Amino acid sequence: MRFYLSVKIKLVLALGLALGWLAFSLWVGWPWLQDLSDRFTTPVAWLIIAGLALLPGWANAFLICGLVVDRRPRYPIHRSLPPVSILIAAYNEEECIGETIDSILQQKYQGEVEVLVIDDGSRDATAWVVGEKLAKGRKSNFQLRLLSLEHNCGKAAALNAGLAQARHQILVTVDADTFMYDDALARIVANLIDGPANTAAVAGTVLVRNSRETVLARLQEWDYFLGIAVVKRIQSLFQGTLVAQGAFSAYRREAVERAGGWAHTVGEDIVLTWGFHDLNYRVGYAENAFVFTRVPESYRQFFRQRQRWARGLIEAIKKHPRLFLRWKMITPFLFLNLLFPYLDAVFLLVFVPGLVAAVFFQYYAVVGLMTLLILPLTLVVNLLMFFRQRRIFLHHGLRVRKNLFGLALYILTYQLLMSPASLAGYVSEFLNLRKSWGTKAAQTTTVLLLCLLPLLAGSAWGAAPNRLLAEYEFFSDSDHEEHHGFYAGYQRRLSTPWPALARVRTGVLQIRNSEGKERFEVLRGSYDAELDERVRLQLQGTYLSGDDWSPFLYGGALVWTPPGRWRIELSGERSIIDSVAGIRQRLTVDTAAISADFALSEQITLVGALFHQGIDDGNDRLGKVARLIWSPQRVEGLHLQLYGKRIDSDFDGTGYFSPQTLEELFLLAGISRPFANEQWVARLQAGPGLQWIDGRRQGAFRSEFSLRGWFTPSLGLEGKLAYAHAQESREAYDSFLGGISLVYAW
Repeated sequence: MRFYLSVKIKLVLALGLALGWLAFSLWVGWPWLQDLSDRFTTPVAWLIIAGLALLPGWANAFLICGLVVDRRPRYPIHRSLPPVSILIAAYNEEECIGETIDSILQQKYQGEVEVLVIDDGSRDATAWVVGEKLAKGRKSNFQLRLLSLEHNCGKAAALNAGLAQARHQILVTVDADTFMYDDALARIVANLIDGPANTAAVAGTVLVRNSRETVLARLQEWDYFLGIAVVKRIQSLFQGTLVAQGAFSAYRREAVERAGGWAHTVGEDIVLTWGFHDLNYRVGYAENAFVFTRVPESYRQFFRQRQRWARGLIEAIKKHPRLFLRWKMITPFLFLNLLFPYLDAVFLLVFVPGLVAAVFFQYYAVVGLMTLLILPLTLVVNLLMFFRQRRIFLHHGLRVRKNLFGLALYILTYQLLMSPASLAGYVSEFLNLRKSWGTKAAQTTTVLLLCLLPLLAGSAWGAAPNRLLAEYEFFSDSDHEEHHGFYAGYQRRLSTPWPALARVRTGVLQIRNSEGKERFEVLRGSYDAELDERVRLQLQGTYLSGDDWSPFLYGGALVWTPPGRWRIELSGERSIIDSVAGIRQRLTVDTAAISADFALSEQITLVGALFHQGIDDGNDRLGKVARLIWSPQRVEGLHLQLYGKRIDSDFDGTGYFSPQTLEELFLLAGISRPFANEQWVARLQAGPGLQWIDGRRQGAFRSEFSLRGWFTPSLGLEGKLAYAHAQESREAYDSFLGGISLVYAW
């Protein structure tokens, strides 16, 4: 005879064990709390310890107890099953939609099945592939239909269109890249119809199909097997699965319509599931209904997917706040989800810098022996999850693949990979930024956090100077082309074997003209090191993430100042043709240059340079530059410059300006003056010139003004404004550019 415990008693036991572990952790960690209070103040210490140890420990203890007491019923497959409508929203899925349909048609389902593929304005052959399946006929109880939408409207709109056309009262959603395993359809429907009467939906078990493709896919195999499946299992034990994922879930149509269908959000499945709970429905989990889906194979795709999941969580919280005001058995899970932004922020901004500080700076206040308290509990959780999941696999004829390398990566690196994406999603939804669906591109804004971690660790536990930057840059010309860039960044001098300066920036760049516009999210990094008193190394990289094009740009320079009067520089870079037309042609420019400065005297310097530029469309340009600079000692800060340049090009490009011959000669005068007790410096340079473009002469003018200084020892400003009445890389004859940067130093 088996001893039965009600679900409420199981919940009390799980909460009691979790609170007991929380009290034990607090007792053991009290000296750690006092030490952090002395260093960072008591409120900050509590925030650190709660986010690093107390709350994760409570959650793990709750999971352990849930796994131990979970004894869920097994629903048999019926000899006769109700009719069901399967909705597949597809956008540009020609490579996988055919296999998905085949896996559905191979199901042994004893009932009528309508398979409705909603082509969400695909630009590829998705509709043609589905049409080929239609032409081949169907099984007697399966009907395949195609619903084509004229424009891409998003997954929620596609599913709602399918809902309006579906003929049956039980709905099943399947992603277009998901493969149904044996009897999956029958098992998930059995869980829905045999579950408690108030069950609105049942989430199926989603596993990884392409785990052998990349290292990241191997890691995600364990995430789906150990993490996602077990969390859904424990949530359903307490009648509260919080996500009936769109990849594979079954619904009662009445409940979906009562909840308003799929909301036009990034996380439409999360929002709908929380809507069920808001209406006092139950959402279950079918541990024995398996599908295999394709997971992101690159970090860009992974980042975008997890960012969308995190954003969907915030959407659900915003749309259903009443759930937090009513006590239900799922309430502990709701509040834990509410704390996810805080937990991810503490992990990424406190634990990881603390780990860097411990390893590289021998600073153990944040990450030390006390932090290891969480490890035994984590190990127990993973072992319990593994053996429970393996038993389910063996019962259904599946086996756990030997992927120990992926398991090690999952345990050691998963949170580090996921937290930046999750924070990006939280911030995006809090700020109501532009929404997009799918995993085709990655946003880069909070990838900056990964670049900042070693620098922030050093700033907290080192003495080198630091600077925070807020910047705005603009460009405008007489052809009505405009650029606007908004950036935030961090700069730090590094204590390495040689003096070095590191800088990272992130932000948004918008480029537009009368023909259209382009938008990029930008991540920039630079490194400037004095290898010795005569050699300097400069490196820089820029990642632009756009809707259709995401180029990586880079550059570097090596400067040598030999004894005597010479200065020699070798440099190279990759840039883009930064006009809307050039960007849509995806044109990049590779430049290699050599320049030499020679001091004729203390007042006169001669500069010469050669450079070569190769453009993606086959255009090659060869350039020569010469400058003669005179700095008279009688007038401090004054300099006069005679500047000449010639560029020879193969042809004039389409969408950018590149005449076959361009020559120019300018006479520039400049002056630099400090003021306000030398806390500020202003510089002005301007002068007239002549240009010869394919032999045609025209007048020209250039000017530039810059200002730099400090309001206080910690707060400074840098500004620049330039005007040119000339042609060089643009057909526009008049152009303005400038920028302003606020600097906070400590």
